[in-house]
Amino acid sequence: DHFYTIRMERAFSLALHLHSTVSSVLHCVSFYLLLQKTPPNQREVRSFLVFIQAILCIHDLSFDVLVHPMPLIPLPAAYFLEILARMDVPVNIMMSLIVDFGYLIAVSFVLCFIHKHQTIIGNTSKFKMSK
Repeated sequence: DHFYTIRMERAFSLALHLHSTVSSVLHCVSFYLLLQKTPPNQREVRSFLVFIQAILCIHDLSFDVLVHPMPLIPLPAAYFLEILARMDVPVNIMMSLIVDFGYLIAVSFVLCFIHKHQTIIGNTSKFKMSK
């Protein structure tokens, strides 16, 4: 009951492959909309959004294709199956890849919110940053 069966591993692997397929399609749609359909008044923030989308795309690719973690339920642990694991890349490198992309995503969101904040507040506000 507490063991991770082959059936559970296959189901989780299938879920990750489905996630990879769906997210790849959605990334393509997002890039198209950002690059081709962005309204003129949003062109300034588009670079932030394209950067965030690129990092999300690379994160999904690295998570689903390069690393492909399999959780060891009920333990807070996992083992890895895909390309990097087959190339004998150390686990700490694979984990740092996932964590680093998560960090980049968080920093990108913060920068986007700062940019939005700076464009909304008035020029005389004490919260306005100098260029």
